[in-house]
Amino acid sequence: MKVLLAEAFSIKADQILGPGWLDGGRMLADCFTVLAKMPDGAASTQLRPMLQNLLAERFKLRFHKETRVRPSYLLTVDKGGSKLGQTDPDAPGVRARVGQVAFGFTPPLIKGSMTLAVFSRLLSQRLGSPIHDSTDLNGTYDIDLTWTADQPGEALPGGAAADPGASVFTAIRESVGLKLEPRKLPVEMLIIDHIDRTPSAN
Repeated sequence: MKVLLAEAFSIKADQILGPGWLDGGRMLADCFTVLAKMPDGAASTQLRPMLQNLLAERFKLRFHKETRVRPSYLLTVDKGGSKLGQTDPDAPGVRARVGQVAFGFTPPLIKGSMTLAVFSRLLSQRLGSPIHDSTDLNGTYDIDLTWTADQPGEALPGGAAADPGASVFTAIRESVGLKLEPRKLPVEMLIIDHIDRTPSAN
């Protein structure tokens, strides 16, 4: 369900707060098979509103949004300057690579042609904390970032521990000329007021 909600509202799963069964707790989370077809002629921008309507109709979803301060990271350009090489997303051979991003855990890596918004989202998934892009770099870049996962993590604000693969901080500075700074920043959260665990019948 969190995957469906994250897609419907274009947010990350850790921005969703609701009943425990959304995560599954110590048990496997509930899974749902959704078969839906967009009407002919519908624009791709209509997909998320349609998915929100589906969740409201079938699962009786009710929600509100709140801004909460959370341990986060600020992504900035390092003092030595960016080492990213900008690419033309419409150039021959580049367009096909945009969106085809490799994202691995063993070893941890992020590789492909992407915007800094996509890079921040992937890095956020890896570190388990929100990342705010403050680089002002708006192009598409070829990024090839790998790091090890055997160094102690750097502490987040409030004493929370970062992911054990903390050498990502060094790798980002040395490989792409960016910097991750621990901060406490406002994050918009999706608060689930009600959602049925069993959807209505077709």
